[in-house]
Parts: sequence; C-alpha cells; structure tokens
Amino acid sequence: MALIINDGKGSPQAHSFGQDAQQNGADPAEYVNRSNANGPSFWERLKVWATLALRPSQKHVVKMKLSRPIAGTVNGNPAVLGQHEAILTLLIDQTVATESDILDTLVMVANLADNATFRTQVKQLAPSLIP
Repeated sequence: MALIINDGKGSPQAHSFGQDAQQNGADPAEYVNRSNANGPSFWERLKVWATLALRPSQKHVVKMKLSRPIAGTVNGNPAVLGQHEAILTLLIDQTVATESDILDTLVMVANLADNATFRTQVKQLAPSLIP
C-alpha cells in the first residue's frame, strides 16, 4: 500500500511512501519515500503504530512520526544538512473511543495544520498568538 502526501509548496509536490513493514507488536509500521536517488540517509520515513490499552484506566494510543532529511550540497556533493521530524500522538480514552469521535479529533488536528494563521506562526517559529 502506498501513501501519497502533498507538501506545502506553492505548487504542491506529491511524496509517495511505500510500506516497508507492518506493525508487529511494539515495532511500528514503516513507510519510506525512496524518491531521492542518493540513498537511505536521504529518504523520508513515516512510522505509525497503535497500542490498545490493557486496563480501563489507560488510554489507547496512536503514534505517527514523520522524518524528513533536508538535502543540500557540501563542496558540490549531495549531503543531508539536517532533519525535520513531526510527531503526532493521539491518546484515546476508552470510554469515548468511537470511530467517529477519533476521526473528528484527527480531522481537527489536520485542519489546525491547514489553518493559515497557525501555519504562518509555525513556519516562522513564532509563538502561538492569535490576533
């Protein structure tokens, strides 16, 4: 299964992630975008895993981690100059763990990331102040 995720460019580019591994216990599912021909250290990776609570007092957990190496050149050679990581953790109370409520929370987070004011503040590393 491939996941296609558009970036935030003026003309969005699609990033295609192929599944390398399914979740196996505590080991997450892993998706990799191999579009950069410079090798594994240049590849974008997405890890996703879910954990069901064992006791009623605990929460179900869904985690996602997107790792994006930022490529450039050093002395004319391709190099990874740094990395951005995005981490999302959903803590889901068992007593209200309906699919529709979980989806509402996930969509609200997606819409927050798509909010122009919030996006501007994040990309400028500004404090979250709503005028």
